[in-house]
Parts: sequence; structure tokens; C-alpha cells
Amino acid sequence: MVVSFTDYILESDESYYYKDSLNTLFWEKSGDDKDPEWKLDNVIRKKLLNIAKDFIEDNRDILKKKDILDIQLVGSLTGYNWTPYSDLDLHIIVDFKDMGEDQKMIDYAMYGAKFSWNTKHDITMRGFDVEIAIQDINSESHMSTVFSLEKNKWVKKPKFSKPKIDSYMVDKKFTDLSYEVNKLENKLILSSIMPSNSKQLYKRALKLKTKIMKMRKESLSKGGEFATGNLVFKKLRSQGYISKLADIISRSYDKIYTVKN
Repeated sequence: MVVSFTDYILESDESYYYKDSLNTLFWEKSGDDKDPEWKLDNVIRKKLLNIAKDFIEDNRDILKKKDILDIQLVGSLTGYNWTPYSDLDLHIIVDFKDMGEDQKMIDYAMYGAKFSWNTKHDITMRGFDVEIAIQDINSESHMSTVFSLEKNKWVKKPKFSKPKIDSYMVDKKFTDLSYEVNKLENKLILSSIMPSNSKQLYKRALKLKTKIMKMRKESLSKGGEFATGNLVFKKLRSQGYISKLADIISRSYDKIYTVKN
């Protein structure tokens, strides 16, 4: 979902990144306000489980029911850090080690299944997009909150602990990286006139993507979900720059091998 830069800046403070309640479109609170219990809306839970089961059935050549360890809802909509641009992150939990020896091929197949489904489907629930993924149970997870849809209970409960966010650095790094993406996009347009530049453009776009993903991974590892690098990534994604960069990589690659005469 793409939002205007002005709208984002107007909300770029701690209240944007962190709320004092889970999203009540999906969660119902009970118990003490100091230590509340949050229950997922059963209509939403059943629909998400049905989507997961349909996804598993559509990918039965690589996913067997016996391989499914859990079906979980993760990400910002399970915690206090949701925003109007959050997704319902639906994760199918499996053990990649039980699925074969070629782990790189398994990882590639799982990513392909996720990408294909999310590309073909445009599902929203109460105004929020549903995104599906296959997660290896052995992978390093930085999720601070996890809800099991199958068991209908929390794996990691949300805890209210307001973070300190360096909004200045988030905006500064976002501005620098978005400028780089826009510069590459301009070069892509020029490559129609100068096709010999396509290979160089492709390499630069790949390098920028690697830089952004490394920034996010390192910030998650050191500072968690509210670390500057992860928030920069989220801002780039919400503003459409991550998808724009992926498009630049794809189109510049195609230009390298296109022969017109």
C-alpha cells in the first residue's frame, strides 16, 4: 500500500509506531488493564485458517499436511506496533530439515509458493491486507508477538513497553535510500536509449537491495522491531520503494537479454 510522503511525516512520531491497545478490529480485550488478555475475533481466525488450508492444498506438491507444525498470525497486527499500513501476516510453520537435503532448493520452492500466492490474490480483512508465508521453525525469528491460529492461543504474548524511536534517523535514512531508488529508476528509463547500461544498472539495483536487506537484518538482530533500520525498511515498503526496486531489478535484467534486431 503506497501512502503520500506528507501523510507519513505527519504521523512520524512515537504514537505512529506504538499504540496503547491492539487493533480492536481484530482483538477483544478482557481482564485487568495492566495485564490484559487479548482474544482474536473468531470470524477472522476461521477465515485465516481457511486461507492457510487452501494455500497448503494448492501447494500439496511441496507441502504435506504432516509437515505443518502450526499456522500462526505474526507481525505488527499481533502487537502494539500496528499502523494503518500493517498486514495480517499469516505464517505456515514447517521444519525445512524434514523436507529434504537440498535446503537451498527447499527455501527457493517455499519462497516461490509464497510469491505466487500473494501475487495472484488480493485479500483484505477490515481494510488490512493478508500476506502469507512459509516459515522454517529453525529460522531466527525476531517476532516479539506470535498467535497460534490452530491452537487459538498466544505463543508469545504482546507486552506494552513503549519504545524509544529515533524519528530523525529513520527519516534521514529513508530519504537517502529512496533517492537512490529514484535515481536507479531514472537510469532504467535512460537504458531504453542506451541499452548497454542495463547490466550495470542491474548490478547496482541488486547491490542496493542487498544493502537494504542487510540493514534490516542487522537492526532486527541488535535492536528488535523498533530499531532504526527495520523502521526505515517498513517506511520504504509502505511508500512503494521496495516493490519499485524489485521492478527495476526485473526490468533491467530483461533488457540485458532482449534482442530487437
